[in-house]
Amino acid sequence: KMLIKKYPEDFSLYYVGSIGDSDGRYYVEYSDESRIPILVGRAIDYLENGLRASGYNSVLCCTGFELENREQCLRLLLSKRVDAVMIVGSDYVTPQPEQMRYILDAANTTPIVLINAYIEHPNIICIQNNDYASIYNTVRRLLAVGKRNVYYFYKSDSRSNNEKLRGYKTALRDFGNVKSHAILLKDALDIPKTVECRGYLR
Repeated sequence: KMLIKKYPEDFSLYYVGSIGDSDGRYYVEYSDESRIPILVGRAIDYLENGLRASGYNSVLCCTGFELENREQCLRLLLSKRVDAVMIVGSDYVTPQPEQMRYILDAANTTPIVLINAYIEHPNIICIQNNDYASIYNTVRRLLAVGKRNVYYFYKSDSRSNNEKLRGYKTALRDFGNVKSHAILLKDALDIPKTVECRGYLR
């Protein structure tokens, strides 16, 4: 789900809902490392409950972002002789095939389910969000209630983020005469500092 939040309140997250009549400026952000426990946690809870209702137990591995850790976690799961492995997150798929080899190799023996990612390979099932539509509709809604300074902060070139960025830019273009504020961050935790130092909200 895409999220919107109002600046300069604290940086807790809110699901897209009633935007209200405030004159404050809004920006759209996607989940980063600091938000993953909040966002992915809900997805994991949903999956675990569904699996339990179907008579399956689940084993959870928090892989982090380092390739070595991800490979180690997958080996651990496979050693437990699990029925299948579910992997959540688009950044598991990269332009470098060698960085996905551990997933492809695992799929040779065990079914793999990728959530919000896509790999064309036998025994890999892919479930994808419509990232383009979610951000497109969010931005159009903000524009429809009179907001003209909609910021999009991002820090990766994952398939998911590229689709969100495309939705953001397309929404601005379709609405017409609105400046794009797509800002690449070196560190997603630096959103407040980036906003203040560059004077985006002056």
